[in-house]
Amino acid sequence: MQAFGDKGVSWRMPNVDELNSIVEGRCLSPSINTAIFPNTPPTEFWTTSLDDAIPSKAWYVSFTGGDSNSSDKSASHNIRLVRGEDPKVSEERHELILELMAQNRIEELLKQEKDAEQDAAVHCSTKAHCDRLFSLAHTYITSEASKKIKFSADNIIESYEPTDVGDIGMTAVKVPGTGDSAVIRLSVSCMIFGSDIIIENLKVETEPAEKLRSKMKTSKISCLSKKISVYRDFRSFVDEK
Repeated sequence: MQAFGDKGVSWRMPNVDELNSIVEGRCLSPSINTAIFPNTPPTEFWTTSLDDAIPSKAWYVSFTGGDSNSSDKSASHNIRLVRGEDPKVSEERHELILELMAQNRIEELLKQEKDAEQDAAVHCSTKAHCDRLFSLAHTYITSEASKKIKFSADNIIESYEPTDVGDIGMTAVKVPGTGDSAVIRLSVSCMIFGSDIIIENLKVETEPAEKLRSKMKTSKISCLSKKISVYRDFRSFVDEK
């Protein structure tokens, strides 16, 4: 870059995929379209792509036969500069934008979930009224929870905990108030893919960890959306009945 600085700051060395994209396999010595790229010598050209197996080596593209390989960074090869943003940088920026959008979506859904849980609380004023609403809560949990009812009593209804990703678990509690009044509160759980502990134990710069993080966020968004829907449907189900 010091040698070609007078060309302008927008010039850079290409990665191996970019340089391979201008190889013309039907041509030899040079293996390139000479009408578009005249005066290209039939020799090797450096790329910015490093050899993952051997850090002391980097990839080059040969315009003698169109093949690519890696060699020691101390070797002498030609350089062809290109202009425009590196596709890898563009891809990383796109992934970062998607990650930020997912995080913002999660924060938004967490607030909606909190509001939906509070709004799902149902008040009853008499014993008969409370018993009827609690019976409806039992019906709702039976029909909507992913697992069967685990425990049921006069003041609590609980389904088995979800075990599969995306499954919903529910618990309804009748909290006594003044006199015969009470408040029926619903609590919803959802099985999210993975766990924070798994991610913390992995190196975040590795590709598997990034994919795992993305899958967890997608799973969390899906679960939060389901929980919000369950809370809202519960209130409407009990009230309409």
